[in-house]
Amino acid sequence: MQNLNTRSSPNNHTDRRRFPVVLGVLSGIVGALAFPDFHIWPLAFVAYIPMLLAIRNQKAGKRFITGLATGFMLHLIVYHWVRHTMISMSDLSPSIATIVLIAFALASGLLQGFFALFAEPIRQRTPSTYWFFIPTIYVLLEYAFPHLFSWYLGNAVYRQITLIQISDLTGVYGISFAIMTTNCLLAQATQHLFDRQSTRQIWSPIVVSVILWTLIISYGTVRRHQLEQLPHTNQLRIAAVQPYVTPEDKKKRGKERKIILEKALTTTQTLPQQSFDVVIWPEGSFPYHYPGDSFDKRIMPPTTLADESAKAVSELARKHATHWIFGTLRESGDGTKTHNSLIHLDDSGKLIDVYDKRKLVAFGEYMPLSDTFPQLKNAIGGVSDMSPGQSPGIFEINGVRILPSICYEAIFPNFTRVSANYAQGADMIVNLTNDVWFGPHSAPELHLMVQTHRAAELRLPLVRVTNSGISAFVAPTGEITDQTRIFEATVLTGVVPVQQIFSFYRWAGDVFVYVLAVLGVIAAVGWSRRENR
Repeated sequence: MQNLNTRSSPNNHTDRRRFPVVLGVLSGIVGALAFPDFHIWPLAFVAYIPMLLAIRNQKAGKRFITGLATGFMLHLIVYHWVRHTMISMSDLSPSIATIVLIAFALASGLLQGFFALFAEPIRQRTPSTYWFFIPTIYVLLEYAFPHLFSWYLGNAVYRQITLIQISDLTGVYGISFAIMTTNCLLAQATQHLFDRQSTRQIWSPIVVSVILWTLIISYGTVRRHQLEQLPHTNQLRIAAVQPYVTPEDKKKRGKERKIILEKALTTTQTLPQQSFDVVIWPEGSFPYHYPGDSFDKRIMPPTTLADESAKAVSELARKHATHWIFGTLRESGDGTKTHNSLIHLDDSGKLIDVYDKRKLVAFGEYMPLSDTFPQLKNAIGGVSDMSPGQSPGIFEINGVRILPSICYEAIFPNFTRVSANYAQGADMIVNLTNDVWFGPHSAPELHLMVQTHRAAELRLPLVRVTNSGISAFVAPTGEITDQTRIFEATVLTGVVPVQQIFSFYRWAGDVFVYVLAVLGVIAAVGWSRRENR
């Protein structure tokens, strides 16, 4: 590659140097268009070009502000639904909800701010290998940044199944790395074009990018063919019930909350006349605290609405002669803690497994720092006071080991990987989700988008069951084989096959990121030594 330290002519690109923030905003807008609601995924490969050009030869402060502008605009557009959620869930006023959205976008945009801060010095110090080390710093930031809702640049191509197959080697981080590498290479080609460099200088970065994606596509094509040839070792006939619960239903109290259970029961009545191995209801579909952990307590005459409802669900499982999995709240044995839990009944209606959610949503299921400052617990309406579970779980049905997962737990790559390897390991992921607070916006698909990569990374089928959509079956390739629409009461049925598929990522974890970190440290030490000579 050509030396990149040559400054542009003073007469060229004056606006770019004088108004870098404008190009930063442009990058944020283009980047947002690559994700739901817009789905113009190829834009992910060029979104950062304006920002990368704008920060060239800029001082640190301008670089940071330019990157922050990119991140702010990106998150403001992609996460515009945060405002709606704050209004519908926490009853905030529209003006306060808007302030929350702006604060969230600014905080989240710090990732791009730090990326822009570091990217230009890296470019200047590595004129031949910038296209490797700039994506390296991006992936390391993406990995370490304290996201409230974890998502990644690589998620943009989640429906391009061949492209995401490298996930079983690198996790989603490898896809982010490849996309950012392409942005860097095309930014360099654009700079050469502006500077009227030779045809060879313009095309050489493009050729490198083409070679990179040729390798990725080749691996994806071969890997998909391999998976298609593998035999099934088992299968489960699954009915995923989406009852279409509304925010108004969720806000009801006391006896009125029974409407949530009634909607699940009513939708279940539409099940096809065939047998299933398991019926799955979504997160929170049992609207009361589940009454104890002993089945014996629930076969006695019910004394409360919760007892009555628990007995009804047990009888339903026994009537259908099928396992039943559903979400509920549950108190700990001493009654001091509340958990967001999954309940597993066997085909006789007997309770056999419980899983308590371990990754709780800050500002939704708990208030950060509320243990230290208890007065914070009631600071924002709609924020619960739940306690995390202590360990992973495995539900077993007809020899198939199921990893139970609740809502946003499945957006965390390594967390899900470690959980899937618990005990004898999982054959399938079942995720129960409640997305009712997000409204008619992109959030349900964004949530699905991030979770589908867990299937490709771990080579496990994913069954996703929601209150209001999008429920889905995801194959071990990451392909969504069937899904519902939002805001419909329906049942998603299918036979989900189980295959024994080796995944390097499942075995080794985030080794790709660790290797990048080591190479980055080695390079930084080398730069420091050269500058101190």
